[in-house]
Amino acid sequence: MKTSHAAAPSRRTLGLDPSVSFSLLTALAFFVISAGVSWYNVQTLRENNQRVVHSHEVIVGLSDLLSFIQDAETGQRGFLLTNSDRYLEPYNTAINTIPRRLEALAGLISDNASQQQRLVALKSHVDGKLSELRETIELRRTQDAEAALAVVNSDRGKVEMDA
Repeated sequence: MKTSHAAAPSRRTLGLDPSVSFSLLTALAFFVISAGVSWYNVQTLRENNQRVVHSHEVIVGLSDLLSFIQDAETGQRGFLLTNSDRYLEPYNTAINTIPRRLEALAGLISDNASQQQRLVALKSHVDGKLSELRETIELRRTQDAEAALAVVNSDRGKVEMDA
């Protein structure tokens, strides 16, 4: 005699007890929620990493700018001591590079209003320092070392560099 397995469906349609089915659904929901939270955390980490990279680029840009200003100052000092134009090479290179560095910094911080305000102040100090360097070089050429050193000794350039 053959028995038919096609009996009327019972509460166990998959052959699982209802408490086991509930446990499996709960575990599945846990994993889905965990995956969503993990995805969100990865996105947050990526965004934070981009911010760190961007901040590093700004710091490197500022460091490069400072280095070029120091190079200009080094060239100026060499010229003031020797009255030889060959010592102005770092000065001339820096004078040509500094505006591009300031533009690059402006591009990096274009999305940050408070940093843009700081850049305006920075540009003012850079212009003041470069003006002092130019003035002393011109005084050394047209007058003498004493006139140029009087400007250096006024500490105007030091105040701008410190700022």
